[in-house]
Amino acid sequence: MRTLVLVSVALLVAACQGGGPVVVDGGRDLGPMDLGARDAGDPCSRSEDCEDGVACTRDVCDGRGVCVHTPDPLSCDDGVFCNGAEVCDPNAGCVAGALRDCNDRNVCTLDRCDEGRGMCLHLPRDFDNDGEADARCAGGTDCDDADPLRGTLQAELCSDGLDNDCDLSIDEAVCGRPPHDQCEDALDVSAGGLFDLSTAGARDDYGALCSGPAREVVARFVLDDARDVTLRADAAGSTQVELRSGCGGGTVLRCDTGSPGEVRRRALPAGTYFVFVASSAGSVQLSVAFDPPTTQPSNEDCGSARTVIPPFAESGSFVGTVDDLTLSCGQPLAGDLVYAFEVPAGPPQDVVVAFAATSTTDAVRFSLRSTCSDASSELGCVRGSPAGGRFRSLAPGPYVLVVEGPAEREVDFAIDVRLEPGTTAPPGDSCAAPIDTPLEQIVHGTLADKRDAIQTPCGFFYRDAVHRFVLSEPRDVSIDLLAGTNGGAFVFGALGDTCEAMLPTTDYCVGGAPALLQRLALPAGEHFVVVEAPGTPTYQLEIHTAAPTSVVDAAGNDTCADAIVIPSQSSVVYRGDTSTLANDVTSIYCGSGARSPDATFLLELTEATVVRLSTAGSSFDTTLLVFLEGAACSNFPYACDDDSGPGGTSSIERELPAGRYHVVVDGFGGHSAGPYVLRVDRGPFPP
Repeated sequence: MRTLVLVSVALLVAACQGGGPVVVDGGRDLGPMDLGARDAGDPCSRSEDCEDGVACTRDVCDGRGVCVHTPDPLSCDDGVFCNGAEVCDPNAGCVAGALRDCNDRNVCTLDRCDEGRGMCLHLPRDFDNDGEADARCAGGTDCDDADPLRGTLQAELCSDGLDNDCDLSIDEAVCGRPPHDQCEDALDVSAGGLFDLSTAGARDDYGALCSGPAREVVARFVLDDARDVTLRADAAGSTQVELRSGCGGGTVLRCDTGSPGEVRRRALPAGTYFVFVASSAGSVQLSVAFDPPTTQPSNEDCGSARTVIPPFAESGSFVGTVDDLTLSCGQPLAGDLVYAFEVPAGPPQDVVVAFAATSTTDAVRFSLRSTCSDASSELGCVRGSPAGGRFRSLAPGPYVLVVEGPAEREVDFAIDVRLEPGTTAPPGDSCAAPIDTPLEQIVHGTLADKRDAIQTPCGFFYRDAVHRFVLSEPRDVSIDLLAGTNGGAFVFGALGDTCEAMLPTTDYCVGGAPALLQRLALPAGEHFVVVEAPGTPTYQLEIHTAAPTSVVDAAGNDTCADAIVIPSQSSVVYRGDTSTLANDVTSIYCGSGARSPDATFLLELTEATVVRLSTAGSSFDTTLLVFLEGAACSNFPYACDDDSGPGGTSSIERELPAGRYHVVVDGFGGHSAGPYVLRVDRGPFPP
């Protein structure tokens, strides 16, 4: 043994003195966490031992008996292209990647991410959307990319001082005029029929009486004897047609703008007439029809009412009639006719009226009243296409029916009036007999046997049904409204504490397909829901309640200078009314200009925070705007939203950097205001 030890020592010394490599073992391995850094997986005997709780890693036990956790980025893919590629973090799991960067750093392309195609699009720069790229970019031909009426696809216009067709020449002598641009070159349409015209390159030479497209072309016709005349201008856009007794200073006989535009004259005398046609689409088809002359109706006012005996039915025309009487559901300047009849002596009877336009699909209106000249004696006013109604159990005596066409054109019509045995109004037909409605149950209803008895703040002249429910204590209330098959039809709903023929404008009223009515902390007592749907007789509603939300009443916050400071708590709910405020804030980026009255709040953040803003529960079509404090609450919001919330309300959820922000509750367009709710929540929020 001694010899062996000596030999070993000798060999060791020799090795230390020689020139060969020296291998030194650091001693016993400290395991998989040498010096604090993992150099191997956990020991295992099967893959089930390797579950690490991270969903996006593939956990297996390899042949060495060691756990291997391989990230699988494909398992994190959310199927959305434009939000970037998700990645698998071995510790955190799936995390969002960077948003897809579609910016190609080329000022001559408009870059956007197309989710449908799953790719970045780099479209030629065309700011005016006229189909031509900016001439300052390679291959571009548009010499003015800010004006859609200038480009190589446009015709040169004389005497406007512009190079309309981008050929580097202004008002060149060869630009000429399109055919039939002036009375001297008017198209002869005396034979009647269909005529294709184009207003491309035309000028506004004669100035129509009604508003609409300005650049017109001219047609003319000659009548040898009196004829009924119908002129109809149809195009892809709006059209304007005007009839004059002469060119230039001739008398304007009728002018109409619409889709289509239409002019009709009854028994137009012999003579020469000019037709001026304009279109926003350029190309327009003019229809000209001549028919035997007809006489003007004689029953145009109360003094000339035509007496009829039900049942009666007839066809007629509003051509040449004027607006003599006021209907509660009527239109200004719409022609009307008057019929008088009696419910004979005996028991009360129902009066059933059916009325419709026959030459178009325009809505028409009728009013039933007991005294012709007294609008307050109106028993009901119905609007529709067609319009129909049942007036129940009317007492014997005289009645007057006033029928009215649309203001925009003179239509033909058909009317039918009959008497039937008197009936009792069904539940829900009026405030006097509301439908008592349970909570937390789906209730199905019909409008087929109802009438338009209630005028709501957001609805129109459609049949409605009245529901009533009772709260024993204050509760938050949410009402789901659906109409038609699978809830696909538009429906209006109004929620109020009282019921009357005209609901207060302060009542909560929304429309949608479906619609959602919400009220916070509704007091104990009875409440009324009015349901109105234009295109279907069937609907359903369900009333949900919850513990009342604590709300803060907001008032006096009319401008950014008067903004209410939002406290730093995680959640706060405000309740106010913009109808008492002024329009101080506008923006072209949301809510059709957001020109309605608005209320302002101040949000202060000391660090980047995810903020959720919602106007759910408001009574009108809201718009939410968020401005950086230094932006003076004008035009360019940091964030905005119109209709992301339920029932035309607004919702914004995003991370805001530290700073001070003005939060503005506004309305869509220029006439949306009323009671509102603003809920402010600060994150983080659970996934």
